[in-house]
Amino acid sequence: MPLAPLRPLLGRARAEGWALPAFNVANLEVCAAVLDAAEPGGGSRAPIVLQANPGAIRHAGFARLAALLVAAARDAAVPVVVMLDHCADPALHEAAIAAGFSALMADGSRLPFDENVTFTRRIAERGHRAGLAVEGELTAIGGREEGVAASDERTDPDTAARFVEATGVDALAVAVGNAHGDAPSGGRLDLELLARIAAAVPVPLVLHGTSGVPENQLRAAIAAGVAKCNVSSVLYRAFASAIAAGDAGTDPRPLLRGGRAAVADVAAEVIGWCGARGRG
Repeated sequence: MPLAPLRPLLGRARAEGWALPAFNVANLEVCAAVLDAAEPGGGSRAPIVLQANPGAIRHAGFARLAALLVAAARDAAVPVVVMLDHCADPALHEAAIAAGFSALMADGSRLPFDENVTFTRRIAERGHRAGLAVEGELTAIGGREEGVAASDERTDPDTAARFVEATGVDALAVAVGNAHGDAPSGGRLDLELLARIAAAVPVPLVLHGTSGVPENQLRAAIAAGVAKCNVSSVLYRAFASAIAAGDAGTDPRPLLRGGRAAVADVAAEVIGWCGARGRG
């Protein structure tokens, strides 16, 4: 199946009241597990996003990881977006376009506002010329995975509206109490703020760091305007726990299959929480 474009899936999700599950992937087993959960054989038949974030790229190398994700998406029985996640390097954005990715995230959130606007607008213009949707980030989310301490900083609705208008991004990642790894608030999101951002911003919203967010909070965030949910840490916790509980002997493949099954179970649960089951 051809790689799916991000923009129409986000539009559908926002209009229909569900969210697109976006899974960060760093190896073959986790990639296969997510597809096991999403495809009809796993019972979900859900559209998904396979993402390469900085940690995954450091682990696998960009060229190898890109080849894996693009090949997996093309072989999938459901719509799959392949996306570059949290990238502040224009050269890597160019590499992702050349590798066949179908979406980009321009992360200039650690820059002053005007510099972030300039950087993000340039990536958005470049992505749009290549036919790709581009996600932006105004307020740094932080957390363990990105090597930046989580903070209590929140996205301001009026500033978010200015940012989206100035950059032309197709989606906006927001900070409403979420963080990469686990939310510092114990998973309690500022849903009132999220609703105000959704009312001020004309593009779909993205929630990063959903691993520590309980089901009721995630569903409430989707109802308030989130159309894409990024997932990573909970997948790798399941993978590592399954492997640690096994006995490899002289062949690690049974351990890897156990890790794959554990990740597939978690991914299927996330797909259900997002309301994406049956949407593919």
